[in-house]
Amino acid sequence: MRPAHILSRAKTRKPRESVLGPFKRSLAPPKKGQLPKNVLEAAQKALARRPYYDPANSSLDFTKGNKQLLREIQGLFKTRLRLRISGPADNWLLIHGNIGQVNAIKKEAQSAITSARISAISSLRPLAVGDVVLLRNRGMLLYLVVAAPNSLRSDVYTFVNHEGEVTFGTKHSISLRIPGVLASRRTEFMNLVAIEEKVPGIAPVGVPDTAFSRQKEAVKENASKSIKTHSKNAKTPEKMLLPLEPAPASLDAGPREFTVAQASAQLLTDTSVNTYIVPTSAREIYSPYFTKISLEAFRQTTTYGKKLDFFHRVLQYDDSGSLILAARTIPIFELFEIVEKHELPPGGKEQGVHEDTYRQMRNEIRKLKQTSNALGLPLPTETSRHFATANYSASSYIAFIGAISRASRKWKLNVQRSTKTPISVDVLPLDKATALEDTIFYLKNGGIEETAAHIVSKIQQCAGEPSPQYTAVIQMLKDFVAGNITNDCTMESLLGSIVRSVDDKLRAAGLAESAELQFTHEFSRLRAYEILMALENTGDRNPLRWNSALALPETGTSRDLDRFLQFYDYLDKRFSESGKLTDILQNPSDAEIEYPVLAKFVEDDFYESDPMAAVREDFGDTPVYCIDSETAHEIDDGISIEDEGTNFAITVHIANPTSYLKPSSSLSQIAFSKGTTVYLPEGPTMMLPGIVSRLCGLNGQGQTRTLGIRFLIGKNHVQGHLEALKANPDAKPLDGMAKAFKQAIEHTATVKFYNVSNFPKNFTYKRVNEVLNDPANVARFLSGDLTEGSHEHNLFQLHMIADCVRHFRVLNDGADIGSDSSKVSVDYITDEIAETHAFSEIENGWQIALPKGNKSDTPVIKITREVNQNSASKSQHLVSNLMIAANYAGSVFAQKQGFPIIFRHLELNVKTSVWKEIRRLNKLGYYDNKELSPEERSQLLSVVSSANFLTFQLEHHLIGLKLYLNFTSPLRRYVDMVNHWKVQDFILMQEREKLGVEPPEDKGEPQLSRERNIARLEGSNFEPNLKKKLSEKSQKKTQADLQPENETSKQVKSRVRNEFGIRTSDMDYIASHLQGCDLKNRDAQRFSDSFWMAKFLKRYFELQQQGQIRNPIKFRFLLGSDAKHGDVRAELIGFSSLRTTIVQNPYIMEKFASEQWSIGQVLEAPRFRVLKLDFIEGEFTIELVLPEDTSSDTF
Repeated sequence: MRPAHILSRAKTRKPRESVLGPFKRSLAPPKKGQLPKNVLEAAQKALARRPYYDPANSSLDFTKGNKQLLREIQGLFKTRLRLRISGPADNWLLIHGNIGQVNAIKKEAQSAITSARISAISSLRPLAVGDVVLLRNRGMLLYLVVAAPNSLRSDVYTFVNHEGEVTFGTKHSISLRIPGVLASRRTEFMNLVAIEEKVPGIAPVGVPDTAFSRQKEAVKENASKSIKTHSKNAKTPEKMLLPLEPAPASLDAGPREFTVAQASAQLLTDTSVNTYIVPTSAREIYSPYFTKISLEAFRQTTTYGKKLDFFHRVLQYDDSGSLILAARTIPIFELFEIVEKHELPPGGKEQGVHEDTYRQMRNEIRKLKQTSNALGLPLPTETSRHFATANYSASSYIAFIGAISRASRKWKLNVQRSTKTPISVDVLPLDKATALEDTIFYLKNGGIEETAAHIVSKIQQCAGEPSPQYTAVIQMLKDFVAGNITNDCTMESLLGSIVRSVDDKLRAAGLAESAELQFTHEFSRLRAYEILMALENTGDRNPLRWNSALALPETGTSRDLDRFLQFYDYLDKRFSESGKLTDILQNPSDAEIEYPVLAKFVEDDFYESDPMAAVREDFGDTPVYCIDSETAHEIDDGISIEDEGTNFAITVHIANPTSYLKPSSSLSQIAFSKGTTVYLPEGPTMMLPGIVSRLCGLNGQGQTRTLGIRFLIGKNHVQGHLEALKANPDAKPLDGMAKAFKQAIEHTATVKFYNVSNFPKNFTYKRVNEVLNDPANVARFLSGDLTEGSHEHNLFQLHMIADCVRHFRVLNDGADIGSDSSKVSVDYITDEIAETHAFSEIENGWQIALPKGNKSDTPVIKITREVNQNSASKSQHLVSNLMIAANYAGSVFAQKQGFPIIFRHLELNVKTSVWKEIRRLNKLGYYDNKELSPEERSQLLSVVSSANFLTFQLEHHLIGLKLYLNFTSPLRRYVDMVNHWKVQDFILMQEREKLGVEPPEDKGEPQLSRERNIARLEGSNFEPNLKKKLSEKSQKKTQADLQPENETSKQVKSRVRNEFGIRTSDMDYIASHLQGCDLKNRDAQRFSDSFWMAKFLKRYFELQQQGQIRNPIKFRFLLGSDAKHGDVRAELIGFSSLRTTIVQNPYIMEKFASEQWSIGQVLEAPRFRVLKLDFIEGEFTIELVLPEDTSSDTF
């Protein structure tokens, strides 16, 4: 690209408008694809100094003869070729030894790349050097990750492709990833990318990094100096191939087009700006094999597309044989396995396939052994024994994912953001795809104007009869806003035309205020949302109500979910008190006469009696403290401390719904389909009905069943910490003491089952903070004046034990990042609130009411700070660390006893230098009792990957423990229920052995959890060594229960055999399914927080401009990048769910240049102008202005 062209692009920028109206400004943020300001300045200087484009050939001396000119040109060409191409290639070969060594490297790379494979387990590894990736908008072009950030201040990775192009970008520029193709250390050893040597008068061929970093010494030689002279004094190979250390990314940090980057490099002649190249000899190491994989993937895409079309029809049928009416989500590797294992039926699409063929294939895929009338998603009955470890070739995987992406009207990928890994796929209903095609045909043939006209007439309340396709068009708009269908250019283009046409007609009708906002795009999803809400009778609603995969109840997106909700409501009304259900469980014969339908349901879903009765103990009068918020929807954990002579016994009590519910019950299967409770600002969508929480929750009356995780702590260690606290209230536990705590947990951890009846009331986070922060209580505890066994004394003891848990986690590099985010809640009211009272301050936050107008209701948005559950909260510290200890103790118990369990792991795959920074930040904050600054928290979060569910033993680096699982929240997480059933299996198996009952025959391939250690798995073919079998899970009862009157021993054995029945070989599938649910539900929560925060801000700015805000909010902005690199990445503190951007302008550039402002600094209440506030995309863009600028559109 010529410098003149670069400059011409800058002139095409258009001024943008404020959210609150049009305004004039000289500078505008660069749009996507435009070059940053520093590149434009470089272009201007280069043109002024020496034009790169020289059609007059002014540098040539035409007084010379043609032959002489030709010789000079050829000589210069050869010299440039040697300096630019062959020289670096030769130097690379010299550094890496002789030809034999280079060939060995090449052979090793060939073997690794051509045999690259991927599995469900390997796909969850965090991004690392040696991964092969596809970048956004680059098709199937493969890139190798050759460098990772070497500091928390940087988030830039370096990628190279088969042509030797070097690209810099963050992990968010990746679209797909094949982990671990080459070993990280081996890839770094190859030194594939080098900093190009500067030669006076020679334009570099490499590309600069995102920050245009510079060498420490600028080029000092005269540009007119002879190239020949320079070549004689060339640098040594070691100095030429400098280590690769990319600088921090600019705001967008997306991969730049190589041609643009290379063109800008031409402007860097005789400068000290670093440019990067891949020597041609280094490129030969990997290039041919990347090309081969890309071609193989391209050839396979069509085949996979045909198979996916067929299996999309197959998966239209649910387990009952009925057609699905809403999107359903399945693990991505389940679909991959289906497509790989099964071939298309004979014939072809042109011959047609009978519907029975699809049903038969569906039955073959699921292999259902028996039909059931239970609601919900059945647990799998015959999952592949190697579901998690089965591996597939890289080319097949790339082709498979590519084929899914192209069929966006049939499938939707759900990608884990931190690892860029597709976790699951939504199977979209066939009728939706058919309706979409019909609607698109209608819109292409005159339907746009007809639809737009009807929408405007409805807004004006003078609409006539709509067209037959009107409802389908509205549904398509909802799908567009909710993200049900993505990457469909045709649909997006047509909907954009509708939005533009509606806005034109609104302006013509004098209703232009509905189209004044600045959006991400001219036809953004936000504008489509506002049009849809203008057609509704209610106030603003969360657009997730249209998300077909999330399928929130009472939204019309899923009839199944609506049926489940009706079922839950019916049970909650029928069993308004848990005692009613208990009566039916205890007297089934009486219930069958009075409530025959309910009795049948109870029989199918609930155990007739406690299956753990044989091992359940009475916990007596020992108090169990259930510390939670005042608004908690379910209380599922509590903590107790007991004096046992030389030890304290710590027991974390957990609600035990799995002692009531059968895995095959309707309630369990509905919970399995949901995965977790979904917490949205408007209110939660519960995983289990209220009756289960009332029956099993730890806030009930009378005896409550609990599962207890118990461990012993030596009194001497607790007393030692107490003595240290007497001398220094801020004292930390001694390292040896903390390690002894950890060892005590590991050696004494066990799981027991209890009946608990003593739950002290009103011990909320707030109340416990008051107890622990009361100076009088602290003094009395340290002096020994608190009565032993009193609630206050117990809480102080538990807090000290939590101190020790936190300390040994810190010693193992565990981190408590905390969060500065606020809590968002939304209530709906039917009354209009005057604008003078629409905004108000409330305890720990604010609330704002949106205008009601002619709507039936309107939302009131509350944003509050979590003062009782933040990182400074002692009660939060107590609860979180003891829950971590319980989950660790449970995982250690499972590992020692050797029964399978679903673990939770999180891997931080970062460089040693980054690890050192993490340790430093963590320990400085811990030992100095300081909270992480917003900058430090942001830096740590940038390297944290997502936690994953696996049946393999892996560390949880963020928590700082070698093993971890989810155990303590079975009322809101299904994975906890699975783990409870597995523990119950093991405990009852032990009891069965005591009774001499033979274990049932194992028809799966269960394995001991200690044999599923990832460290034993070699290469990319993750095939565990399975040797031993574990008995099939079953219920265990006392001898009297096992052999009631007139029941034979054989009947007893048959009855106890299949009580819990979750096969070990199915747990990999269950973990994968629940991983998809977790991803979907967390994304929903994140989007909802962002949406309502942006709605809050929009209303706030409108009211402030109208003069209705008496006590303005003092906004605080954390600066996340330097203005010299372009727009500034920022965080609006308290509104961290929004992606905040501060556009580059002379004011902010001068502040950074003069070092008055710096990265990590928090700006207190600056004046700013709002440029964009998109509550669908979650984007908030502002321009900082001078403090004295008091324009009406500034804040």
